[in-house]
Amino acid sequence: MSGICGIFYTDGKSVPQEILDEIMTTLSHRGVDGSGVWREGTVGLGHQMLHTTPESLHETLPFKDSSANLVITADARIDNRNELFEALGIPYADRVGMPDSTLILKAYEKWGEDCPKHLLGDFAFAIWDGRKQQLFCARDHMGFKALYYHHSHRFFVFASEIKGILAVPDVPRQLNEIAVADFLVCNQHDLEITFYEEIVRLPPAHILMLRSERIKTKRYWTPELSEELRLPSNGEYAEALRELMFQAVHCRMRSNFPVGVMLSGGLDSSSVACIAARRLREEGKRLIAVSSALPENYSGIEKDEREFVEEVRSRENNIDVEYVLAEGVTPFDDLEGLFQRIDQPSMNVFYYMFDALYRTSRKHGVRMLLSGFGGDMAASFSGKGYMAQLASIGHWLELAHMVQKRATVEGLSRWALLKSEVLSVLAPSLIRRFYHLIRRRPSNTDWISRSAIHPSFAQHIDIKNRSRMNGHSLVAYTLPDTRVMLCNAVSPTNLTSSIEDMANSHAIFGQEQLHPLLDRRIVEFCLAVPPEQFMQNGWRRSLIRHAMEGILPPKVQWRSSKHPFTPDYHSRMLTVRSEVLQFLSEKYDEDQLLPYVDRTKIERQLNRVQPVKGWNDWEIDSQIIVGLGVMVLRFEHWFHQRTE
Repeated sequence: MSGICGIFYTDGKSVPQEILDEIMTTLSHRGVDGSGVWREGTVGLGHQMLHTTPESLHETLPFKDSSANLVITADARIDNRNELFEALGIPYADRVGMPDSTLILKAYEKWGEDCPKHLLGDFAFAIWDGRKQQLFCARDHMGFKALYYHHSHRFFVFASEIKGILAVPDVPRQLNEIAVADFLVCNQHDLEITFYEEIVRLPPAHILMLRSERIKTKRYWTPELSEELRLPSNGEYAEALRELMFQAVHCRMRSNFPVGVMLSGGLDSSSVACIAARRLREEGKRLIAVSSALPENYSGIEKDEREFVEEVRSRENNIDVEYVLAEGVTPFDDLEGLFQRIDQPSMNVFYYMFDALYRTSRKHGVRMLLSGFGGDMAASFSGKGYMAQLASIGHWLELAHMVQKRATVEGLSRWALLKSEVLSVLAPSLIRRFYHLIRRRPSNTDWISRSAIHPSFAQHIDIKNRSRMNGHSLVAYTLPDTRVMLCNAVSPTNLTSSIEDMANSHAIFGQEQLHPLLDRRIVEFCLAVPPEQFMQNGWRRSLIRHAMEGILPPKVQWRSSKHPFTPDYHSRMLTVRSEVLQFLSEKYDEDQLLPYVDRTKIERQLNRVQPVKGWNDWEIDSQIIVGLGVMVLRFEHWFHQRTE
C-alpha cells in the first residue's frame, strides 16, 4: 500500500524542504519501491511507492502534467480502466501501461470535482490545480484508502497516516476526549474525528477542495435503496451476483506478484478463493492461501476451520495453503509496537493473528492479499430482519413455513427462532430494556453498560445521547425492513474503522488487502435485490449460496454455521488474565486515567470470566473482555506513549 502526503501554506509561505522531508521519512515504511516529492512555492506533494499492479512498475509520483498545470499524488487502484479509456477518448496506443494516477488526472480534467463518481476501485488522491490555485482531494466509496488532514489559518497538511501529519512541528497534539469516549463504548460511527482534536479524516465517498483558506468537503456517493430489482427467476438473481463477484475478484488480481487470499473456510473467503484460483489456473499460476488454525493436539472447546479449508483446497488444484498458529503470543503482546504502527487505539482484538497471517503471506512474495471481509454485509447478507418483516406485514403462513425450515436447517427450536428473530425485533425498546433489567444482564449491544468508561466521564461527554445520535440508521425505518437493514449494514460508518486498521497493518508488511465483496457494483446490486432472495427455504445467506453453485465445495456452500475467525482467542485471554489483573492493581496510573476509565469495573468483569462450556458462553465472555480488558489496556499504552 503506497503512501501520499502534502502541505499547502495558505498564508503564502513557501514549503520548507525539511518539513516535507520529515513527513516523507515518517511514511517511509510505505515506500518499499521508492519515493518522490514535488515542491513549488506554497505547495508540496509526496509519494511513497509500493508496486502492485503492472502499470505501477513504470509509475513515477508525484506526476505533473505541464500542459494542464496539474500535479497528482495517489494511492490508487482503478478497476474500470476500459470504461474510462472509452469515456475519455484515450487512443489505443496510449492505453497499455498507462498508470492509474494518469487516468485519474485525465478524469479530473474532463469531469472536475465530479471525477470520483466515475471511478471504480480503491483510491485516495490529491491534485494540485495550478490554474485554479486549488488543492483537490478524494477518497473512495467505502474508505479502503485513508486520508487524514489538519487545517489551520496558516497551512493545510494531509497524509495517509496520522503520524505523517504529526511530523509537522506546528500541528497540535491535543487529546480529543470525545474520541476517547467513543472508543471506550465501541461507538465507531463518527467518520471524521480522530484521537487528536485538530486532525480529522476525510470520510469515505467524500471530496475536499481547498482554495486559499476556504475549505469545502462534499459527499459524492451514498449507498441507497433504489427501485427493487425484479428478475424472472431466482436463478437469474444468483447468476447476476455470480457475474459481479467474478468481475470484482478478477479486477483486483492485476498484479506482477503472487496473489494471496485470507482463507477462513467460510462462505465469503472460500468464494473469493475459488474464483481467484480458477483465474490463476488459466494463467498457469498458483494461489497462496493463509489460514488461522489451532495446534493439532489442541484440547480446548474452540475449533478451527481446517476441514472446510481442505475442502476448498481439494476443489481447486492450484491453492497452496499455509496454516498459521501465531504460537506464543497473546492479545496484549507488543502494544507499544502496535500503536507506533496504527497511530491510535484500535478495536481489533485479533491483531496478533492478523499480523501472523500478513507476515506469512508476505514471506511468499504476496503484495495483494484478497479477503472475504464485509461479504456478510452485502453479497452474503443473512436476510436479517426478514422474519420480523413477514410478521409485521401479516404474512403468517410464510413466516410459519420459514420458522419450520430454519429450525430444521439450523437445529434450533421454533420458539427460540421466534423469540430471537421476531419478538426481540418487534418488541418496543422499553420492553427490551425491562427484559434485560430483570435478567440482570445488559444487552449485547449496550456497550455503555458493558464498557469500562468512568461514569463521570460518560456524563461529561453525554455519551448516551452521542451514541444515539451517531448510531442512527442511514435510512430511517419504524417497522422491520430487510433492505433497509442491509443498506445500513453497508454504510461506511460500520466498516471504516476496521478497514483503516487493517490497511495500516498491511502497510508495514508492504502489502495491500483487497475486499472484492464490498465492490461498489455488488453493494448497489444487493441493495436492489428483493429481501426474500437472502433467505430461502430456511437458509440464511441464500443468494450467495446459489450464486456459488458449482464453484464452492458443497460442504462449504451449505454449511449452516461458522466458528470464530481466530478460534483460540478466549483461551489466550485466560492465560494472561492474572497478568492483566496484576497490572491493574500495581501499575495503573490513577492520576492520568481516572477521568476516563473505571478500574474496579474492569477487575470485576475479568474476575467473572471462567473457562467456557459452550459457544454461547464463549461469545458472551469474549465480548465482555473485548469491551473491557483489551480495549482499556490498549488505550492505557497509547495514552502513555502519546504523553512521553
